[in-house]
Amino acid sequence: MEVGVSLEETIVSLWNWAGCLPSFISRKLFLLKATTLDKKVWCSSTHGGYTVKTCSLLIDRIVNPGLGTFKASIWQKGVPLKVQSFLWLAVQNRLCTKDFLLFCNIIPVDQAFCIFCENEIETSNHLLLHCRPVWKLWMKFLDWWGISGCLPCCVDDLLHQWPNLVFGKFQRKAWSMLSCRVSWSIWLMRNKVIFNDGVAIFEDSFSLILYRLSNWLKSADKFFMATGTTLIMEPEGIIDWSNTKSRL
Repeated sequence: MEVGVSLEETIVSLWNWAGCLPSFISRKLFLLKATTLDKKVWCSSTHGGYTVKTCSLLIDRIVNPGLGTFKASIWQKGVPLKVQSFLWLAVQNRLCTKDFLLFCNIIPVDQAFCIFCENEIETSNHLLLHCRPVWKLWMKFLDWWGISGCLPCCVDDLLHQWPNLVFGKFQRKAWSMLSCRVSWSIWLMRNKVIFNDGVAIFEDSFSLILYRLSNWLKSADKFFMATGTTLIMEPEGIIDWSNTKSRL
């Protein structure tokens, strides 16, 4: 050992892993201490062991610094699994929309237009956010809550930003579940029009979505008392319940 060089510095110089792994992983994975036996430690977990979940969260923080992961808005209690899977595909841009069928040469260009507006190629973001009738439905929910705003450019941003429009833990959960419910209702209506020769009636969607949202909220919290009828009139049922829970 060189004079003036500590045992820990010597160990680190002998076991240099930086050339074998990406730098952000090597900094997290190995922690060598002179006072204990050398072992691999994953610093992103509380127990020091590597897990896929903690690695995924670490990569999320690196790729999207300062942003909360959208997974919490998808995989949440009260939202049916099929809806969670649908939203996951929408975020990954893997829904079987007409732009995907056009890309695979399954349909021609003239059959790839949005079934609602017939003005734009049907993509996930256009169908679920920016189509004119769909946009009006979203604006109706913003007005229902008393919020002035605009829609984000993509579904991923919607799941990031939507819960932050309101205050309170339960209100954020309800608002997040509302975005899931609206997106799922739009997808069901789209499939009904295409596969069952149905008619898109957006006027009825507002009340139906709130009725089903109340059922989801009761699944998430069995003590939630507001019904779809009370939610249609105003969102006070959610706000009052959120305030009640904050006092418990």
